[in-house]
Amino acid sequence: MSPRPRFLKLDKNRRESILEAAGEEFSKFGFENASLNQIIKRAGISKGATYYYFDDKQDLFMTVVDHLMQVFNKEDVIEALGESGDFWGDIEAYAVNSFKLMRKIPYAKGMMRAVLEFTRRHEGSIVFEKTMEIGRNLSVKFIERGQRLGEVRDDLPTELLVELMIAVDLVLDRWTLENQALDSDEEIEAWSANLVDLFRRILEKREDI
Repeated sequence: MSPRPRFLKLDKNRRESILEAAGEEFSKFGFENASLNQIIKRAGISKGATYYYFDDKQDLFMTVVDHLMQVFNKEDVIEALGESGDFWGDIEAYAVNSFKLMRKIPYAKGMMRAVLEFTRRHEGSIVFEKTMEIGRNLSVKFIERGQRLGEVRDDLPTELLVELMIAVDLVLDRWTLENQALDSDEEIEAWSANLVDLFRRILEKREDI
């Protein structure tokens, strides 16, 4: 499931206005209760044009998710981890920047909540499978990058480390959304340091292993 090439050929500003309209609707109401008609109205496009660009509401939902993944640029960041000489420091800096960026995108936090709720309710769906595939691929790249740099433990199977990382990440995402406002830079920096410290305790290679 991915946006049709004809959507990608739209003017960048037009694409972003459609994605913003959809993101705001999904963010506010979740996937189940989001109105495709409201998205169409806010985006200023016809229903015919909507189905010209997207297969259905799930396709549009996943297109917004893909867009946010590109904005947060996780794959490129993982490939550059450790280039500063401080692998874990780079991760913490990325976490800080991600939370600050999320604060600037009005619908990002709500979309994250909508994705978590959708995957909880629709395990096995195309959106669920694609979302988990994205998370798993990023986790594999993170583990492999850290192991090449000697920062991530290699005494356990990579698949186990990946599953641990995904499970902890899901719990932390839900907890953060429900319990952390992160309205100030100070809160973001403190919370990011705590999150990275937790992952580091689980994944860091130790000399005594």
